[in-house]
Amino acid sequence: MIFRFSLLLILLASGIIFALAQTPLSQIKIAFLDESASSSKFTEQFSQNLQQNNFKLLDQDLARAAANGAKIENPFNLTLDEAKNLAALIDCNFFFIIRSETGRRSSFQKDVYFESYAIVFLISAQTGHLLTWTDKHFEADSPASSEKLLLADAKEIAADFAAKISETTQRERSMRADNLTGAVLIEDLPDEQEEEAADKKFRVPLPYKRLRPEYTSAAARRSIEATVDILAELNERGEVTRTEIVRWAGFELDEAVTNTVRKMQFRPALRDGNPLAIRIVLRYNFRDLQKQ
Repeated sequence: MIFRFSLLLILLASGIIFALAQTPLSQIKIAFLDESASSSKFTEQFSQNLQQNNFKLLDQDLARAAANGAKIENPFNLTLDEAKNLAALIDCNFFFIIRSETGRRSSFQKDVYFESYAIVFLISAQTGHLLTWTDKHFEADSPASSEKLLLADAKEIAADFAAKISETTQRERSMRADNLTGAVLIEDLPDEQEEEAADKKFRVPLPYKRLRPEYTSAAARRSIEATVDILAELNERGEVTRTEIVRWAGFELDEAVTNTVRKMQFRPALRDGNPLAIRIVLRYNFRDLQKQ
């Protein structure tokens, strides 16, 4: 009986994997959220180029209305739960967040010029992760010329993102199949009340040296102010064994935080004097110091 039950599970899992693998691209639902009216021209051009990949593109007005109902303060700086909840409201598999503008600029090298740029974030509905992002920008002597350069590049940008969607779809199908086997359990850091209830028998892990991630040049270009939260799993020796960004910001800030945390060594967590593996969340706030 045990053998037959195990065999049934294997067959069911195989059937699920096969069904997922057969899902056509036309059933992958994509939504677009442009942050302002000035972004709509690029969003339209971008979505038209993306449509050539046979994805199911959702109505932008309906997606925008659903997103407005979520009342999100900064869509470019979401937690995984916020991103997944937003995707559920929209009812999509992936969504884009887009900001595009054309503006007058000046510098030491040029008295006056115009820049057109598009910031594009791609988010997975299944995981809430920021999958990839871009900040494309073009300069010219007139706003019409810089905007023309940007819109002309929309085809190449769409091709790159389409490839990422296809790649991620395959990977997430594998993730769903792998989850059938379960996961290794690891303890979460208790909150202050739980710690007090334990009569101080628990010692929190602390880094031997606090390292600060850099404020990246990509973030400085747009004067980005954001918060990055990272989940870190520590073993009994206080070594970082796994990390995951659980509030993302893009602009290379997520990578800066990950690289920093990966270099850190922690004083091990203890319970009743015994070291234990634990999961913690660290927060890093970024702001442009030149604006202070």
